[in-house]
Amino acid sequence: MRAAAAGREAEVTRQQRALVERGAEGRAEKMQMLYDYLTGPEFRNRVAGFVEALAGMHGDFEREKRATMTMWKRREKILNRAPGNVTAVERERRDGPAVLPRRLPAREKLDVSEAR
Repeated sequence: MRAAAAGREAEVTRQQRALVERGAEGRAEKMQMLYDYLTGPEFRNRVAGFVEALAGMHGDFEREKRATMTMWKRREKILNRAPGNVTAVERERRDGPAVLPRRLPAREKLDVSEAR
């Protein structure tokens, strides 16, 4: 039994060695092909195309971001002016010419959320 087991182990070792040798065959050629591809114009063009696409997308994003921020700032200024205008109207009513009534008639509360 020991002899049979030793024979099987020797056969497995030979098979493993054969697999390793087959894998090593053409290894230098495969390495050269890989090197040629990585240093060649085809790979360089693919990488350049990828980088160009990312740069374009980044530029589009930055332009959109600036436009959105500009729009938000404009809206914020408008919203910030509104309370001042209401205060000015009240001040003019209170301190203004005598033709304006000192007391305005009762009115319903204005709900901005319903105006949308």
